[in-house]
Amino acid sequence: MVTKRYLKTFLIWGAVFIVMGFLGYTQWMVHKLREDSSRVSRTYAKLWSLAVSEGATDKEINLIFEEIIKRANFPIIMTDPQGEPKFWRGVGISWKDPSDEDRKRLRRIVDKMDSGHQPVPVTLGDLPLGELHYGDSWIVNQLKWMPFVEIGVVGLFLLLGMVSYRNIKRNEQNSIWVGMAKETAHQLGTPISSLWGWLELLKGREEGIPPASEIIGEMEGDVERLSRIASRFGQIGSAPDLKPIELLPLLRGVVHYFRNRSSQKVELLEDYEELGMIKANKELLFWAVENLIKNSLDSLKGKKGRIIVSARRGEGKVWIRVKDEGKGIPSRIRGNIFTPGFTTKKGGWGLGLTLAQRIVEEYHRGKLSLVESSPQGTTFEITLNTEEDG
Repeated sequence: MVTKRYLKTFLIWGAVFIVMGFLGYTQWMVHKLREDSSRVSRTYAKLWSLAVSEGATDKEINLIFEEIIKRANFPIIMTDPQGEPKFWRGVGISWKDPSDEDRKRLRRIVDKMDSGHQPVPVTLGDLPLGELHYGDSWIVNQLKWMPFVEIGVVGLFLLLGMVSYRNIKRNEQNSIWVGMAKETAHQLGTPISSLWGWLELLKGREEGIPPASEIIGEMEGDVERLSRIASRFGQIGSAPDLKPIELLPLLRGVVHYFRNRSSQKVELLEDYEELGMIKANKELLFWAVENLIKNSLDSLKGKKGRIIVSARRGEGKVWIRVKDEGKGIPSRIRGNIFTPGFTTKKGGWGLGLTLAQRIVEEYHRGKLSLVESSPQGTTFEITLNTEEDG
């Protein structure tokens, strides 16, 4: 349930943080690399000016080009005062014996470089010697494509996430449908079996059978139970009708129902304060509390222990607790107990707590939570608004 509830939010914020992180880091890297290129170009220009001022020969200037400028890791072109390329590297054109077409290409490259970077003037005092033009390095050019790569990665991340979400949702829905079918069969099984039994007695006309009036009374009780089951399942999936009801008789009715049907090893206890009225759907709330008590009975299966149903009222709220002395819920699975289809019981279908949570939280705007669990027992709590606050 937690996974379903928060997966969309996680995907959206995860995508936002990934994009922001990647873009921020990419822009920072591009900025730093461009700063380095500008700083190195200014250094080259100063070195060139210094070499000329010291009367360096063409051989020495060529040495500067060969040993320093040619080792730059970004494209660079040195032009004379008339704008004609003199030295260059990293532009895909051999600097030895360039053709006229090569020089035209160089001038086009210079224009492109100047559109993105301010050329660095090379001077001797006030005398212009030319300009140093530079462009982005291979790394910077690759980084320019990073936003598109990032968008693709994030898009893939979102696609995989949405596919996963849809699969989770589909599996959850399948679990709900399977569980609902099994729960329906289970709920209908007891009264139907009872009705068949009474019918057999009526057919047999054997001596010692209860009077017909008594049998009819019992059959009416089973039919009423069937009607209640049909009403319960009919209200799942639609907005329930919430009316003011007395909470105390409802809780006592649930406990009485189980007290007559549970093992003699299990002691069902009650501890209530004055609860008054609340706005609720009597049938569905009865079912939610019933599922919690069923859960407690399952945890006590085969052992002696107590189940305590208690209720308190105050501060505009009602708190209903079901506490048992069962085996407890292992910590590693507590996050999954409300997930449809999740169960540790052999032959179980993992729907009781899911239905209880849906009834309490979606239909009654309350809260169903696991308060505590240990090898000594487990406590669930339902929190509801009172009628005046609901």
